[in-house]
Amino acid sequence: MRLNRKSGHRSIRFLFRLKLRKKMKMKKISSDSISDWLNPADREQENQIQAGRIAAITWLKLNRKPSLQVAAFLRRQYPEPIVEKILHSLQEDGYIDDQALAKRLVSQRRGYRAESRAALAARMHQLGLEEKAIQAALPEEQDDLDAARELIRSRQSRQVMDWQKAGRFLARRGFNQEVIIQVLRESFSGIDSRDTDQA
Repeated sequence: MRLNRKSGHRSIRFLFRLKLRKKMKMKKISSDSISDWLNPADREQENQIQAGRIAAITWLKLNRKPSLQVAAFLRRQYPEPIVEKILHSLQEDGYIDDQALAKRLVSQRRGYRAESRAALAARMHQLGLEEKAIQAALPEEQDDLDAARELIRSRQSRQVMDWQKAGRFLARRGFNQEVIIQVLRESFSGIDSRDTDQA
């Protein structure tokens, strides 16, 4: 047993490794007992699934990654049917959770990091999250207009911005022209329709 010298407690890393080993042994024991009555082809497939699980868990370490990234990693070494079974097994055990990743990304993209709904969905697609998880995580009530207002308010409190710079900033964050013009008119006094049409 490994003890932390200062506090006398087991280290968190050691406990994680111990838990991981127990989980893997439990899976291995159950697959070994099943493999006694499997034919050789099924036994080989079961061994590949176990090896793929171990490789994926080792690759994941403590990081949470989208299922498409894990699948791309596994496809380098295993055929597609094996990859699907490994992914299903990892999702059941909680090593892969696209919905939790998508929800975390949505919660991080608020305030001065806010983005339009379309830009946020594109970011999640680029990361490799499944479409079902993206649609579940994107808040239905989120209005691009409210997100743009929140973004400009948070930026104005941190720095002085002129309306043209603010308009370009909102455009880079994926907001459409109607939303940008409305937020600029609300946030900056002295802007008339001729000025915003030029932006």
